[in-house]
Amino acid sequence: MSYNDALDRIKQNIDIVDYIGKKVTLKRAGANYKGLCPFHGEKTPSFVVSPEKQIFTCFGCGESGDILKFTMRSENLDYREAMEKLAAEAGVELSSGGRKANEKKEELYEVSRQAARHFYKSLRNGDNPGIRYVISRGITPETAVRFGIGYAADSWNDMRDFLEKMEVSSNAAYDAGLLQKNEKGYYDKFRNRVIFPIFNTRDKIIGFGGRAIEKDAMPKYLNSPETLIFKKKDNLYGLNLAKSAIREQNLAIVVEGYMDVVSLAQAGVENVVASLGTALTSEQARLLKRYTDTVVLCYDTDNAGRAATLRGIDILLEAGLKVKVLQVTGGKDPDEFIKQQGKAAFDELLDSAVSFMQYKIDVAREKSDISTTEGAIRFLEEISGELKKIKSPAEQAAYVKQVSTLTGIPESSIEREIQGAKPSRGRTIYSEASGQQDGENARMEAEAVIDEKKRPTVRTLIRLMVSSASYIPIIKGTDELSSYFQGSGYEGILSAIFDIYSPDGEIDETALYDRLDDRDVGLLKEIMQNILPSGDDRKTLFDCVARIKEENLTEKRANIIKILEVMDEEKDIEENNRLLAELMDINSAISQLKARKEQLNE
Repeated sequence: MSYNDALDRIKQNIDIVDYIGKKVTLKRAGANYKGLCPFHGEKTPSFVVSPEKQIFTCFGCGESGDILKFTMRSENLDYREAMEKLAAEAGVELSSGGRKANEKKEELYEVSRQAARHFYKSLRNGDNPGIRYVISRGITPETAVRFGIGYAADSWNDMRDFLEKMEVSSNAAYDAGLLQKNEKGYYDKFRNRVIFPIFNTRDKIIGFGGRAIEKDAMPKYLNSPETLIFKKKDNLYGLNLAKSAIREQNLAIVVEGYMDVVSLAQAGVENVVASLGTALTSEQARLLKRYTDTVVLCYDTDNAGRAATLRGIDILLEAGLKVKVLQVTGGKDPDEFIKQQGKAAFDELLDSAVSFMQYKIDVAREKSDISTTEGAIRFLEEISGELKKIKSPAEQAAYVKQVSTLTGIPESSIEREIQGAKPSRGRTIYSEASGQQDGENARMEAEAVIDEKKRPTVRTLIRLMVSSASYIPIIKGTDELSSYFQGSGYEGILSAIFDIYSPDGEIDETALYDRLDDRDVGLLKEIMQNILPSGDDRKTLFDCVARIKEENLTEKRANIIKILEVMDEEKDIEENNRLLAELMDINSAISQLKARKEQLNE
């Protein structure tokens, strides 16, 4: 990686406020932070650090610059020494050849700019499917101009021919993610789609998102591939326009799709961005932290949206942000809600956003019937790991009381369960009031923990679905199978597979990879390389189903045994007998599953 690219990555990975804050006591002053200048003696703070611009300025001595300049000045290092120190801390690899790489990036910026102009003009070129779609979605001309919305013609070579006229080589267009190629040559990546240009925070176009116009076209959304200038995990759609409002309100609303951002902004909700892919990344969380202390997650309420919300909560908390969750009522997405109900209704809904812990309690509660002893214990086992991670005793006590009221389990018993629990996702210890973590934990990678017990089965199911789309409706339509992915660490891949699935064809692996963030791309590649077809996919599917059923039954059996151990037999004779009978049924079902597997393996 060149020094220019490395410095950009260093600034993404290390927040200047956190970095300088280790050496200078900083206090919030509006959108910035202020402290005593380390470069000259002063009693009144005149040293200012901007989280948005990632620079420092001292109005006393005139010293100013970025994180590199601060490191050189504060530690008396030359350019190379300071770069090496920062790169090591940020986990960034350095290499030579900076000028050539920088020239290539500038070329791709220009190619992307030219392409965006063509998409923009194509949308306004008479009556076409793109303009009809934009009008049908209620996007005003002013909003379309503001977001630079365009249209990719229903053609295999429209963009290729345009760029050739602009003397842009097909190789350069391919490197910018605008063309694809096969044995016959280059062809347009985006066809018959409404185009949403993706800008970085410096207002440079780095990629595109294309929304299918035809109802059954797959994938529904198609993003630019990873390029030298476009890394999905490092950017947020709409941040270039939303950053001022986010900073002024000290609040960012994170939604799933381009249209959610566009419709909310059109209605006057300006502090909205969208993650580019199936899930929020740690890099995106650190980017948000430059502008705000608080984030509201507003994803869809389906299983995929719920999994993305749970994962996003932990990633945002690890970045030191305070987190709330907003669920749009009636199964609508933000785009549909604000068009039907208006800004006032959305603002009212936003005021009712729940704390992240309340959301986690609500999700866990929906999964268990807490009216039964067994369900209450299962609920407590799931939520105790989350409660253990709360740093503030007062906050923890408040939620312990709530869980006690919900389940009827004494607070003292819940507290003992928390003490013996393992944190269920990651090792972060957070405080809802401050959004801060212990220093060592704050530096951990913000990735969901993959459930090792589920890993083999989940990986096999993914391999089956990618290899043969005929298994997707079976898995999607079987609650026991689709719900098994929750908490596995592979939810993003499952969501992407479901999104691009079409009954008329097989899975397009290129389109599937385009929908994934870097973490999930790595997981899927590992699956496709290491999970080989068995030759009898139906038997493999049965083995997975049997394994899941057996795990669920075994877990249910363990819960019943746990209840029986604490139950007063003399007082609860009827319930005791019912549980004993259920236990026998479970043992019988497990035996039948094992016998069936043995028959198939003979």
